[in-house]
Amino acid sequence: PNTACSLIANEFGLFGPRISIATACASSTIGIHGGVRAIQDGQCDVMLAGGSEVIFPLVAAAFHNMRVLAYHDDPEQASRPFNADRSGFVMGEGAAILVLERLDHALQRGAAIYAEVAASQLMSDAGHVTSLDADSEVLTHLIKTSLRRARGSAHDIDYVNAHGTGTLQNDAMESQAIHTAFGRAAHSTCVSANKSMLGHLVTASGAVELGLTALALRDGYAPPTLNLTNPDPACDLDCVPLIGRQRPLEHALKLSVAFGGHMAAVVLKRWRGAGERHSILSLPYRAAA
Repeated sequence: PNTACSLIANEFGLFGPRISIATACASSTIGIHGGVRAIQDGQCDVMLAGGSEVIFPLVAAAFHNMRVLAYHDDPEQASRPFNADRSGFVMGEGAAILVLERLDHALQRGAAIYAEVAASQLMSDAGHVTSLDADSEVLTHLIKTSLRRARGSAHDIDYVNAHGTGTLQNDAMESQAIHTAFGRAAHSTCVSANKSMLGHLVTASGAVELGLTALALRDGYAPPTLNLTNPDPACDLDCVPLIGRQRPLEHALKLSVAFGGHMAAVVLKRWRGAGERHSILSLPYRAAA
């Protein structure tokens, strides 16, 4: 697993930390968290962080045997996060790399900044290898802690990019955690699942979806959850069904929930300072991308 980061570092002559993360569906989100911390700790000025995924038959067979893959007569409608008749996820392929950078360094070189990373946080659900805590206590605590580290509250979050796999357990648990952590603010916050359009990119999903979250802030556009025609009452949130929504977005929360109990959250803030572009990532500590 170390091959990718080593080849990239060698290609571009990068001398900072090289770390390959293997934490299932939260891998690239945790990698981005590690990049943020490396900048905070003064180990580097700039960090490339993200992930890639290709469909490997053995892994696909394992997911099939676990009965977490979706089935539907129409492949385009198979991925149905938060829908009452959802049956699992659709595997996808893709990659995304974010450029994380210390803010003053980014401003000095005139970098185009998409968003500021206000906080990132990791936690673990220490109950089961694949099942999740039905009461969602750990994810609720993760969300609250992330908002506190970002020096904000649930009322500040305009958009949540959910993990939203389309499995019965994940979507219900994630919805409950958002409800519990946000309180009344949950009903006024847009929540959507990119996996309805892209499929589940597994180790790359967090980076791809965080990149899309940064673009959502830049463009003031909450992306939709496709195939959401019959919302599950257990997922009683504004999941932006079928059609995206143009609205001002200042703060966003990205969640990743993985087999093995790995959980990660990143809070992004729209960048409005010098170097703003119509688009990278930035930190309050301070780093940019």
